[in-house]
Amino acid sequence: MTTTTLIAAALLFTAAPVTQAQAVDIAKARVPGASVVEVHRDWEHGHRTWEVELRKGRWEYEVHVAVKNGRIVKVDRDRDDDGGRDDDGRGRDRHGDDD
Repeated sequence: MTTTTLIAAALLFTAAPVTQAQAVDIAKARVPGASVVEVHRDWEHGHRTWEVELRKGRWEYEVHVAVKNGRIVKVDRDRDDDGGRDDDGRGRDRHGDDD
Protein backbone atom coordinates (compact mmCIF):
# COMPACT_ATOMS: atom_id res chain seq x y z
CA MET A 1 0.00 0.00 0.00
CA THR A 2 1.25 3.48 -0.80
CA THR A 3 1.43 6.32 1.71
CA THR A 4 -1.40 8.07 -0.11
CA THR A 5 -3.58 4.98 0.12
CA LEU A 6 -2.85 4.58 3.82
CA ILE A 7 -3.71 8.22 4.56
CA ALA A 8 -6.93 7.99 2.54
CA ALA A 9 -7.87 4.70 4.22
CA ALA A 10 -7.34 6.19 7.68
CA LEU A 11 -9.52 9.16 6.77
CA LEU A 12 -12.37 6.89 5.67
CA PHE A 13 -12.87 5.87 9.29
CA THR A 14 -13.28 9.43 10.54
CA ALA A 15 -16.54 11.36 10.40
CA ALA A 16 -14.83 14.75 10.11
CA PRO A 17 -14.10 16.23 6.70
CA VAL A 18 -10.52 16.35 5.48
CA THR A 19 -8.74 19.47 6.64
CA GLN A 20 -6.55 21.64 4.47
CA ALA A 21 -3.46 20.36 6.29
CA GLN A 22 -4.49 16.72 5.70
CA ALA A 23 -5.12 17.45 2.01
CA VAL A 24 -1.64 18.96 1.72
CA ASP A 25 -0.13 15.84 3.34
CA ILE A 26 -2.03 13.60 0.90
CA ALA A 27 -0.96 15.69 -2.12
CA LYS A 28 2.68 15.80 -0.99
CA ALA A 29 2.64 12.02 -0.56
CA ARG A 30 1.41 11.76 -4.18
CA VAL A 31 4.18 14.10 -5.43
CA PRO A 32 7.14 13.56 -3.08
CA GLY A 33 9.63 16.42 -2.92
CA ALA A 34 7.20 19.00 -4.32
CA SER A 35 6.60 22.43 -2.81
CA VAL A 36 3.08 23.69 -2.13
CA VAL A 37 2.22 26.78 -4.18
CA GLU A 38 -1.46 27.26 -3.33
CA VAL A 39 -4.39 25.46 -1.71
CA HIS A 40 -8.06 26.23 -2.18
CA ARG A 41 -11.47 24.57 -2.24
CA ASP A 42 -12.88 23.49 -5.58
CA TRP A 43 -15.35 21.13 -7.25
CA GLU A 44 -13.98 18.32 -9.40
CA HIS A 45 -15.91 15.43 -10.97
CA GLY A 46 -18.89 16.12 -8.68
CA HIS A 47 -16.79 16.11 -5.51
CA ARG A 48 -16.02 18.97 -3.17
CA THR A 49 -12.22 18.98 -3.14
CA TRP A 50 -9.13 20.69 -1.88
CA GLU A 51 -7.10 21.68 -4.93
CA VAL A 52 -3.46 21.56 -3.90
CA GLU A 53 -1.12 23.19 -6.40
CA LEU A 54 2.46 21.93 -6.20
CA ARG A 55 5.72 22.56 -7.99
CA LYS A 56 8.61 20.15 -8.43
CA GLY A 57 11.43 21.20 -10.70
CA ARG A 58 9.93 22.45 -13.96
CA TRP A 59 6.61 20.66 -13.33
CA GLU A 60 3.38 22.02 -11.86
CA TYR A 61 0.85 19.65 -10.33
CA GLU A 62 -2.78 20.08 -9.31
CA VAL A 63 -3.90 17.37 -6.91
CA HIS A 64 -7.64 17.34 -6.12
CA VAL A 65 -8.32 15.69 -2.75
CA ALA A 66 -11.94 14.90 -1.82
CA VAL A 67 -13.02 16.81 1.30
CA LYS A 68 -15.36 13.98 2.29
CA ASN A 69 -12.88 11.10 2.42
CA GLY A 70 -9.37 12.16 1.40
CA ARG A 71 -9.35 10.26 -1.88
CA ILE A 72 -7.43 11.76 -4.76
CA VAL A 73 -10.05 12.62 -7.37
CA LYS A 74 -7.77 14.00 -10.07
CA VAL A 75 -4.12 14.84 -10.72
CA ASP A 76 -2.93 17.20 -13.47
CA ARG A 77 0.71 17.70 -14.39
CA ASP A 78 1.96 20.48 -16.66
CA ARG A 79 5.43 21.57 -17.66
CA ASP A 80 6.25 25.05 -16.41
CA ASP A 81 8.12 26.31 -19.46
CA ASP A 82 8.45 29.89 -18.19
CA GLY A 83 9.96 28.97 -14.82
CA GLY A 84 6.88 30.18 -12.96
CA ARG A 85 7.24 33.78 -14.15
CA ASP A 86 4.21 35.86 -15.04
CA ASP A 87 6.14 38.41 -17.05
CA ASP A 88 8.28 38.78 -20.16
CA GLY A 89 11.10 36.61 -18.77
CA ARG A 90 13.15 39.59 -17.64
CA GLY A 91 11.12 40.44 -14.55
CA ARG A 92 8.90 43.09 -16.12
CA ASP A 93 5.15 42.58 -16.01
CA ARG A 94 3.72 42.67 -19.54
CA HIS A 95 0.06 43.10 -18.56
CA GLY A 96 -0.07 46.88 -18.79
CA ASP A 97 0.82 49.68 -21.17
CA ASP A 98 2.97 51.61 -18.71
CA ASP A 99 6.37 50.32 -19.99
